Amino acid sequence: MKSQEESGEESGLDIDREWSEARKAAERDAMRRFMRQHTAKERQKAAFAEVSPYVLLYSGFLLGPAATFGVAFLLIARNFEARAAIFALGLCGTVWGLIQAATFGLAGQWSTVELQILRTGANFLLGVLLLWFLAKQTDVPLAHDRQTVVNTVVLGLLLVLGYSFASPDLLVWLGR
Repeated sequence: MKSQEESGEESGLDIDREWSEARKAAERDAMRRFMRQHTAKERQKAAFAEVSPYVLLYSGFLLGPAATFGVAFLLIARNFEARAAIFALGLCGTVWGLIQAATFGLAGQWSTVELQILRTGANFLLGVLLLWFLAKQTDVPLAHDRQTVVNTVVLGLLLVLGYSFASPDLLVWLGR
C-alpha cells in the first residue's frame, strides 16, 4: 500500500518536472527562432524606442491634444496596432472637446490664466493616460539608447518651435 502512494507521488513529481522542462524548452525555442529571424542590429533596434514615450507628458503642454496624438501615433507606428491608434484618437478627441467646451463655457467666468491652467492639467492627464495605456497594453519599448535621446530632443525642439510660432488664438483652438 505504501509503495503505491510513493509511486503515485513520484509520478506526480515526474509530471511536474516534465512540464517545467517543456516550458523551458518552449522558451528556448522561441528565443532561438527570434535570433534566427533577426540580425543582431535588428534585435538591438527592436529593444529601444524611436523617441521617448515620456514625450507624451509634455507634448500636450506645447501644442495640445493634437500633438499628443501625433506623438502617440509616432510611438505605435513601428508595430502598428489599430486598437491602440483608435484608443489614442478617441481619447485625444474627447479631451480636445472637453477643453474647448470648458474654454468657451467658462470664458466669461474664469480668467485666462485659470483657463490655461485647466487646459494644461487636462493635457497632462491626457499624456499620463496615453503613457499608461501604451506601456501596459501595447509593445511600445520604454528603453532608451543614444539615438532615442537624440530623436526625443529633436522632437522636443520641433514642438517648441511650433509653440513659438503659433498665435495665441491658434494655441487655444488646438487645446493649449
